Amino acid sequence: MAGPVKGTLRQLMRSNQPVPSWVVASTWVDVVAITAGTASNYTVPTGISCLRLTPTVSPVYGSFVETAVVPTVGVTTGTASFPVPQGLEIVAPNDGDTLSLICASASVVTIEGWA
Repeated sequence: MAGPVKGTLRQLMRSNQPVPSWVVASTWVDVVAITAGTASNYTVPTGISCLRLTPTVSPVYGSFVETAVVPTVGVTTGTASFPVPQGLEIVAPNDGDTLSLICASASVVTIEGWA
């Protein structure tokens, strides 16, 4: 039997290590209010590596690369904003990165974080 795996969730996921399937209470919770059609920025706190995003209204779109945009035309350059469905769990690229969020309607996004 293998010994315990140590490290942050980000380290485990990036090294293809198994991640427990049980739910651990988040260590950080923030809320971002989005005005209809206007992008809002969220800075990932230092030490937080995994996020769960839960919007009150969908679809919400996000981007760590540039200002998020609600898609209205096809984008085939790899720069389109990603969809944020209820309970999306993602690994933040780096501490302190900015996540841009947008929705065509007003929405509130609860952001839970884990180290």
